[in-house]
Amino acid sequence: MISKLVRGIFNLKATNLVAKFYANPKLKKSLQTYIDETNEFKKELKRQGYGNTEDLKKALANDPDLPDWKNF
Repeated sequence: MISKLVRGIFNLKATNLVAKFYANPKLKKSLQTYIDETNEFKKELKRQGYGNTEDLKKALANDPDLPDWKNF
């Protein structure tokens, strides 16, 4: 019973705190910039062949200067 009460109070305070953070335009802009830059970085990694194992295998197979992927 008391755990439900404590959990409810915590969730209410956490929700209010998050709402205050998102109301701040500087913080909101910086978080959106971080998200956008992270997505661009992931796209660049995928383009270079570091997105997942299959992409890495393809990148290693396409570049003759790199060793065979089976050696990793």
